Amino acid sequence: TFHDEVILSGSGDTFYDTSFVWVKSLESIPLSNGRIIAGPWEIGPNYIPFKNQMKISFSAEKLKSHATEKTAIYYYNPKNQAWYFMPTQFSKTDSIYSTSVLSGEIFALVEELNPPKIQQIRPRLNQTYSQNNAGNIQFIIKDDMSGIDGENDVTLEINQQKVIHEYNSYRREISYTFENELNQGLNDINIIVIDKVGNSSEITGTWYLKN
Repeated sequence: TFHDEVILSGSGDTFYDTSFVWVKSLESIPLSNGRIIAGPWEIGPNYIPFKNQMKISFSAEKLKSHATEKTAIYYYNPKNQAWYFMPTQFSKTDSIYSTSVLSGEIFALVEELNPPKIQQIRPRLNQTYSQNNAGNIQFIIKDDMSGIDGENDVTLEINQQKVIHEYNSYRREISYTFENELNQGLNDINIIVIDKVGNSSEITGTWYLKN
């Protein structure tokens, strides 16, 4: 099925029964943390789950001057008035963004430029501590739209050495208990966080360890 810049494709058994499929252009929906590049579109049916995934593709041929590498497909939930990132593939050959879905929703091409947030670093950087007060590091990560994979999208380096941290998804907290990474004197701390569309934030600092 093709509608303007929207292409729908699926197998013969995408639905449990014969279904009518539609694409409807909607009025603009407010988006405070990004920019709608194209859409939104309502793709139906949105009241029954699909038996198998359906591929949704958005042609960006007319949007080359607007879409950027930070553009992806998002769906909108009217109940809480929030947009949610969809894992998106982009073909440079034909300028098409694609994703797979198991139900009809409201979709749009959205550009997110807000970098992730790194907050509440403990112990605080650029301070002096004793060995007993610097046994571990903890901080909170947040992202407005596309989200962060706390295990794979966060890099923690201690004295230029990458360490394997723990991630509490409920609290969005990164933590690491030091082993032998810290030295007496000056220690370098580097935190890099990248969201799912490539926006990044980096914080660097030092700890000075005294006896």
